[in-house]
Amino acid sequence: MSMFKKVLLAIGLLVATGSVALAQGTLKGTITDSKTQEPLPFVNVVAKQDGQQIRGGQTDFDGVFTIKPLPVGKYDIEVSSVGYQKYVRTGITVTASGFTIADVQLVPTATNLEEVVIVEQKVPVIEIGTPESGSRLSSDDIARMPGTSVDAIVAAVGGVGYSDGGTSTARGEDGMVTMQGGVRKRTGIQAPKEAIAEIQVILGGTPASIGEAIGGTQIITLKPPSSQFKGIIKYEGWLDYRLANSLMAYLTGPLVKKKYNLEGGGTTERTLVGFRLTAQGSFTKSGLYRVKSNRYQMVNDATVRYIEQNPLAYDPLTGAVNYTAETCLGKDDFVTFTRPKASDFGDDKSRVPNLSSYGIAAEGAVDFRFSDYATLTVTGEFAYSKSPSASLAGLALNLSRQGVNVTESSTYGITLDFTQRFPDATDQPADATLPETKKSALLTNVMYNITAMYSRSNSKSYNSNYGSSLDDIFKYGYIGQFVTNRSRSYSSATQVDYNGVKQSAFVQNGWRDQIESFTPDKDHEVLANYNTQLLGIDDLKGSINNFNDLIEYKGLRNGDGPASIYGLFTNVGVTDNTFGYGRTDYYYFQAKASAEIKGHEIEIGFQYDRFSSASYSLNAYGLWTLMRQEANKHIQQLDFSNPNYRWEGSNLYVDYDPLYVADQQESFDIAMRQYLGMAKNDVSWIDIDRYSPDDFVSAGGIKMFSTDELFNQGSSYVSYNGYDHTGEKYNGRNWTLEDFYNPSAAGHANYRYLPAFSPTYMAGYIQDKFYFQDLIFNVGVRLDYFDGNQYVLKDPYLLYESYTVGDLNKGAAQYSGKIYNGAGDDWVVYVDDATAAKPNILGYRNGSVWYNANGVEVASPSNIAGKSGQPTPYRTAKGTALSRIIR
Repeated sequence: MSMFKKVLLAIGLLVATGSVALAQGTLKGTITDSKTQEPLPFVNVVAKQDGQQIRGGQTDFDGVFTIKPLPVGKYDIEVSSVGYQKYVRTGITVTASGFTIADVQLVPTATNLEEVVIVEQKVPVIEIGTPESGSRLSSDDIARMPGTSVDAIVAAVGGVGYSDGGTSTARGEDGMVTMQGGVRKRTGIQAPKEAIAEIQVILGGTPASIGEAIGGTQIITLKPPSSQFKGIIKYEGWLDYRLANSLMAYLTGPLVKKKYNLEGGGTTERTLVGFRLTAQGSFTKSGLYRVKSNRYQMVNDATVRYIEQNPLAYDPLTGAVNYTAETCLGKDDFVTFTRPKASDFGDDKSRVPNLSSYGIAAEGAVDFRFSDYATLTVTGEFAYSKSPSASLAGLALNLSRQGVNVTESSTYGITLDFTQRFPDATDQPADATLPETKKSALLTNVMYNITAMYSRSNSKSYNSNYGSSLDDIFKYGYIGQFVTNRSRSYSSATQVDYNGVKQSAFVQNGWRDQIESFTPDKDHEVLANYNTQLLGIDDLKGSINNFNDLIEYKGLRNGDGPASIYGLFTNVGVTDNTFGYGRTDYYYFQAKASAEIKGHEIEIGFQYDRFSSASYSLNAYGLWTLMRQEANKHIQQLDFSNPNYRWEGSNLYVDYDPLYVADQQESFDIAMRQYLGMAKNDVSWIDIDRYSPDDFVSAGGIKMFSTDELFNQGSSYVSYNGYDHTGEKYNGRNWTLEDFYNPSAAGHANYRYLPAFSPTYMAGYIQDKFYFQDLIFNVGVRLDYFDGNQYVLKDPYLLYESYTVGDLNKGAAQYSGKIYNGAGDDWVVYVDDATAAKPNILGYRNGSVWYNANGVEVASPSNIAGKSGQPTPYRTAKGTALSRIIR
């Protein structure tokens, strides 16, 4: 098979599989005669790792050699030439960017015996192989650092801000650019430090291949698969207030090896397929734990239990009802704790909160070495974490209910990196033992690289007491079942026309609700106690008839919560009602090619970067208020056109049925009536709080509501983008303002879609990297393109299409007065009354500059305000129609 076909096959494999990048480094140096200091041409240099020959090269006429690409790590080099002692230098660290310099002086010898000079590489005080400013941390440096995360490690670099164990700013700017294996990461770094070969923090001199990085760049390079089996298992525990634990396992080695015969005799092995696998898990008992100097205060559990059973305090002398926590708490009821223990909760161990969090992460790579010149690396990663949250306001009275609000997140991704290097005339094969002198070429180290990556991150927040699916949201805020009797209310006796005769009668003027019973829900026992206690007070039985009375005496409807105590901490029974989820998809593609021309490393590349961020959140408690608001909305009025007369003894009563107003009936009401077996136009009253969460799920769940019902005229119960109002994923992108405000006309029924935030970023660059003596030069040009893929207003002052001076000059609309002669055709026209047939022109606007009707610039737009008191643009017919739809 020809080389061209092999390249096509490799590229095809890339497209079909997907992948993650393995960073490549460059080893460069000058070979000179130790006595004459003259450069030595055609000297053979071989790079080895773990005793295996990786790649070779040869010096040019100036004695300069370049070996690339080399995976990041430590190498030994062997330098040999006829008439000189063989030279070996060990422990050379090859970095991911710039050059690793390894200059060598060969010692002449007159003997035929092989003499070898072995030198250990010394770490230079100042790194001279890179033009960037900042810091570079090797695997040895990272291993010595106490931090376990990338953020904690990078935070130790000068110029990088530090915030609670991680990075916050770099050079005073937020948001460092993070790259791993040449790929910009937007979903976090999951690899443990044991799998990291190098971290470079760039704070200045950013190369064109990276692009904009105002706050700096952190480049993480992972260790390549080893040619020898290696492994480590490590456990770490912190016996401080966190009680955190972590377990890590790292394994690397060859999967497929092949033996080769050496030219001078003997054999050697080469790894054709290698692997790397890292897995780690972490567990923290509680993030709330604190050292003695920062302890928390809580009410002792015995007092809390009493208040939970008796959350209200009734004063029979005044008839007032107050919260017990506001009347009985004193300083002796508070205790100080470092961390909650079982002994803090008496004999009921079930009250001990679960505040533990944990996470797992795995990362692995398989490296395919097709030849000395072609490699393919496939990398996959997965991470999952689950952690509870606790509110400081909830600790005093609700410590036992902390941690029920849970956040889960998961990330997985696959990346593929393919590198093809074309052989040079001076190349020495890795298994060669006999030096061969070859003529130096003008164009060397010609190679290209293709990288593709896809990752997805999911997140979810919910109350673990109730559930994480949309079918569970009706359990949020459900305190219990209320059975309410609805009866007619009447005005005092008035004169009515009864069969042509004036008759005194009691005329219906509305409806009166009476709470008949309340059945507490077991999952909200403490909140239900507010009602159970209140409805059990004999003195108040005649005073609490409906929900308004219940609220006045500090009772709770479904979806309600008690007020906080002194505005400092939450009352007993309160739990978090957060519910939401999101998804981020990230796509990355990069192609680059490079070559060396007389010491100049020329690189040209293209990058494509796109991510799609979608989220959905819902006010689950508030749904109960919304359901009471939307049900029966269309039967609030009385049908006065059809009176019903009836006698009770000697008293005449005039009754009215509810008036059915079809255009006020909401989607939720229709769905509930269908579930209850009622006709759509049935005027029977639906008692919302009589039904259980399971009933609402069976009736259709969140899909019972229309978008407008959940938006609730600006006081929204739902927030979303990339999903619809029912929580279903929406993958469309093109959505206009008119489509949003008039979805039915656009064929979208009653769904108002909001696309995900899906910006596209592309860049192309060319750069030249070279060095002159001890100076490194990095010169490049980069062209960036960013498309937010979002609709924005063409004119920041106009929401609706409006006439310009050019439109009026063409007779597009009628007007009163004259148009200022100096007005440009693109000036926007402002009038006194846009609804008038021939409105008067009051002024104009050119960009952000305002003019009156005579073309004189005015200081404020209020100087040309219309009848509404605001500047009124002369809207077109289309703009007027759209404004009416929105209203």
